Amino acid sequence: MLHAELAAESVILDAGCGTALAGKALLKAGFVTIDGIDVSHRSLEIAAATDIYRSLCAVDLQQLPIPVADDQYDGLACVGVLTYLTDSIATLKEFSRVVRSGGFIAITQRSDLFAERGFPTVLEELLTAGVIAQVHSSEPHPYLPDNEEFGKQILVHYIGFTVV
Repeated sequence: MLHAELAAESVILDAGCGTALAGKALLKAGFVTIDGIDVSHRSLEIAAATDIYRSLCAVDLQQLPIPVADDQYDGLACVGVLTYLTDSIATLKEFSRVVRSGGFIAITQRSDLFAERGFPTVLEELLTAGVIAQVHSSEPHPYLPDNEEFGKQILVHYIGFTVV
């Protein structure tokens, strides 16, 4: 989603980078300047060994604001993390704060939580408030199709939007 909206030289924040699974996909999509933040020090050690990230920092995304300057990034990816972040409006506002105007944010949200947390309403509120624009949301797709625990029971929405 980011590669369709941003140039390869864009600076990207991988929010909740974990062990670099999304970072590997970002690199494969052509991005070369990627920073990562994650709450897990062990995951950051594993991510560091990949040599994908320009910088890595331990950050608890449940503690807002995050220690990142305003308008620092051209884009932000947050894959598989919003499950653990219950204040969707505050989190997406914070993500929008660290991405420059005209930048792009790509996130995922499990379909069960998409409904439970009123994600369509959350996105509409941010649109109305002028925080974001041009929202794209996919139909649900398999979250972890090869995982026996999740299989086809848990689906995920891919959501992207432009920062105003």
